[in-house]
Amino acid sequence: MPPSDGPAPNDPLDFIRRAARLAQSDRGAQSDRVNPAGKALKADDVNAAIERMVRDDSADDMDSFGVDMSADTPPALDSIDDESGLNHTSEAPSRGTLAEADFSVDSTIELPEGDLSGADESGEPSLSDPTASSSRARNSSRQTILATPLYRPTRRPPMAVLHLFDDDQRNYEAVRIRQTPFVIGRQDGDLVVGHERQMSRRHARIDRVQEGDLWRWYLADLRSTNGTFIRTKQAALEDGVEVLLGGELVRFVDAGAGPPALVRIAPSTEEERITISPGAHLIGSDPGVCLPFLKESRFLDPQHLRVEHVKGHWQVTDLSSTNGLWVAITKRTELVSGASFQIGEQRFAFHVP
Repeated sequence: MPPSDGPAPNDPLDFIRRAARLAQSDRGAQSDRVNPAGKALKADDVNAAIERMVRDDSADDMDSFGVDMSADTPPALDSIDDESGLNHTSEAPSRGTLAEADFSVDSTIELPEGDLSGADESGEPSLSDPTASSSRARNSSRQTILATPLYRPTRRPPMAVLHLFDDDQRNYEAVRIRQTPFVIGRQDGDLVVGHERQMSRRHARIDRVQEGDLWRWYLADLRSTNGTFIRTKQAALEDGVEVLLGGELVRFVDAGAGPPALVRIAPSTEEERITISPGAHLIGSDPGVCLPFLKESRFLDPQHLRVEHVKGHWQVTDLSSTNGLWVAITKRTELVSGASFQIGEQRFAFHVP
C-alpha cells in the first residue's frame, strides 16, 4: 500500500502525470520542435499523444484476459459458465480482452503412436496398436479362451453314468460306471433291481473296450429270459425279431410257409396275431388308418410306427412316438452317449460326461 501522504516515489503513473504537466506548461515551446522525420509537431498533436498515454496507462491496470488484477476477491460464481468454465461478465473492458482473432484453441490433438479407433467390436473404447495388444488381437484371444476345452482325464479310461429312471420316466437315479464289466441283475451284479420280476438274476452287462486310441461301450444280454431292448428309430424285421410297442412285446414271424405276421405274446403264450401283406402299414391307436392290432394298448400314439416291405425286406420305423420303438438285441451292441435301453419294465439311459 502507498503512504497516505502521497504516491510511491517510483509510481509509473505519477511519473507520467508529472511529465504531462511539464509538457502542457511548455506547450508554446513545443510547437517549434521538430520530429525525427523533419515535420513540425503541433501542440494539439502533443496533447493527443499525452491523452493516449494516460488511457494506455489506465488500461495497464487490467490483465490480458479482462480481469481486474487489483481486486482482492475472485469473480462471482454466477458470472462463470457451468459448462465452459469461462468468465462471462456483463461489462467487457475496453482493452485487455483478447479477441477471437488474437486467441483461439487448436482443436487438433496429437495422438500417441497408433490409431485411436474409438471403440472395438464390443463397444469399449480402445487404442489400436499394430502389435498384439490391438483390439483385434484382444478379440482373438477372447475367442481362443472360449474355445479351450475343459479339462478331462486322458491317461485313464473314461467314466460313464447310467440313469435309472423312476416310474414317471422323468426323475432318475444316477449310477457311475467306473469299472467294467458292469452287470445289471435282479439278484446279482453291480446294479441290483430286486423288485423287477421280469429281470433275470444276472440279466445284462456293460463293457468298456479300448479300440486303438478310442474307448467304446457295449451292451450285451446275458441269455436272459425276457431279453434286453434298446430304443431305435428304425430296425430291420427278420423272423423271430422281438420289439416293444407301448409296453407290449411283439414278435415278427416270417417262416416262409405263409404270409408274415405280427404276434403279441405274453411270457409263455401267444395272445394276438395279425398277418401283413406287402406294402406299408401303420400301427397305432387310430382305427381309421392303422391295422387292427394292439387296440387295447393305452401307450400307443394314434400313429405310432410304420411297418413296410422295402426292396425285398421288412422294416419298422418309429413315427416320433411318445413311448418309442424298442428292439431286442441278439448280440453285443454299441452304446453311444444318450442311448436308452429297457430291461423288463425298467428303463435306463446311458451317458458319457
